[in-house]
Amino acid sequence: TKADIPFMDRLQSAHCKQLGYFPTKQFEGYVEMGAVLVAHEPRPSGSGEGGPLPDGCGSLGYIISRDRYLKRDELGVVYQLCVAPGEQRKLVGASLVAEVFRCSAYGCKLYCCWCAQDIDANYFWESLGFVPIAFRAGSAKKKRVHIFCQRRVHADDTGEKATPWWYPCATNGGAIREDRLVFPIPPGVHWKDVTGVVRAERSGLEVHGSVGENAIVRARKPKAARREPKSQNAQHETKPPRQQISTGRLFFGSPVVKAKNVQAPKGRVKNDPALAAKARELRDRWMEELNRNPAMLLGNGKYEVGRADLTKTLSGGATNGPDVLALPAAA
Repeated sequence: TKADIPFMDRLQSAHCKQLGYFPTKQFEGYVEMGAVLVAHEPRPSGSGEGGPLPDGCGSLGYIISRDRYLKRDELGVVYQLCVAPGEQRKLVGASLVAEVFRCSAYGCKLYCCWCAQDIDANYFWESLGFVPIAFRAGSAKKKRVHIFCQRRVHADDTGEKATPWWYPCATNGGAIREDRLVFPIPPGVHWKDVTGVVRAERSGLEVHGSVGENAIVRARKPKAARREPKSQNAQHETKPPRQQISTGRLFFGSPVVKAKNVQAPKGRVKNDPALAAKARELRDRWMEELNRNPAMLLGNGKYEVGRADLTKTLSGGATNGPDVLALPAAA
């Protein structure tokens, strides 16, 4: 509820380098659309009815997610996930992700998230079975790399009829406010080894991402033409403004008004259409090969948070492997 927003804001402010920043109005909008789940401590026994404590007391963490991303019904996204200090490594974050999967629409078969390359949260997502598939360059100021991780919602979504992997070939929203091309992470390359934004000054090209020796570049936006200074004759031809003369309450002449320096709005950096088309074709070819040979993506999942098949659950069939720790089912 909106009573949890101060708790969420405090956590966000303490971990803004990992989470980014959402203003209060955006928090309120997510709460109103039901996109926020907050983990609370249960009431102690004998203190009345069960349920969370009021006014954000005993809050452990929160998650903001949507079960529809980039206008795709089968793809959901996690925007923010944060657990309070002192409550980490207690399966709070994993329980929140499992609850998001359970509450998502039936047609949502995949979930994804963007995670900065230089934070330890990538290991958390790997432990939940998320697989790093692609990456993009971050903002030009921070020069970070964002890793695109994805996993299937259903625990038994495997085999030939499994939901195919997918990632966007370009993004143009979010806090960056600039177009970014997205590139796949090849097999055998760890998500730590992909490099970020590198600018080539001499060639006038900007590298958006590179893996090893292969680099993807796009033309830099041309600078505005430099204005030539006025000649001396032109300055002499310009008539100076008439000065204002006052005698008591009477004024003669036109007042001198200084023009304000109004800066033109900066143009938004957009992807080169030719490179965007090539990135889209690269995505389609790579996803076709990956979905044909899913063994190329082997996740390091330690905890199973996916939705179990209802038929196997009712029949008592096992849905988890011997090395996977399943979280307790929701009551």
